[in-house]
Amino acid sequence: MDGPAVTAATTGAATTDVVALDLEIARFLYREAALLDDRRWDDWLALWAEDGHYSVPIRRDVEGDDSWGRPVEECFGGPGELHYVDEPFLVASVRVAKLKTGKAWAEQPPSHTTRLITNVHVLDDPDGEPDGDEVLVHSNFLVHRTRGATHQEQFVGTRRDRLRRSDDGWRIAGRRVFLNTSVLGVANLQLFF
Repeated sequence: MDGPAVTAATTGAATTDVVALDLEIARFLYREAALLDDRRWDDWLALWAEDGHYSVPIRRDVEGDDSWGRPVEECFGGPGELHYVDEPFLVASVRVAKLKTGKAWAEQPPSHTTRLITNVHVLDDPDGEPDGDEVLVHSNFLVHRTRGATHQEQFVGTRRDRLRRSDDGWRIAGRRVFLNTSVLGVANLQLFF
């Protein structure tokens, strides 16, 4: 029979190991979202690797820019360019410590959030197979935030997480958040995606 070979890559078929890994990672990310929604800050911080890095780059929307066909992360600022947030784990933990005091002005009154995490899958390594100790994960999210009686906001975007397996389970070694907006019409970004 002539034509291209039919493989797992061309049919979208996945091995049992890949499906099991996707499910394991998805459950980890769902648990993380629940910890944030429940304001269980210390438990959430425990999910991070000590050398972790959290960034929310600004989307570059330039008129006439031909971004069709490029990966989403290429449409956002890179290292050394503008970010809404670009911080190592230590700075994120300081932000959490401030939230826990109850005196973070940006969180008066405190936000109530609901996070939806979807389209979770481990991205292939260049050799076509996910590495066992560290994986790159794609997910999409929606965060609904309310404050006070009438204030409501929604954030939608894509994440690229670098997760590292440890003796205690997965740890977040890096997170890049790509918000699906060019201009944020919000009072603050005192939340984690």
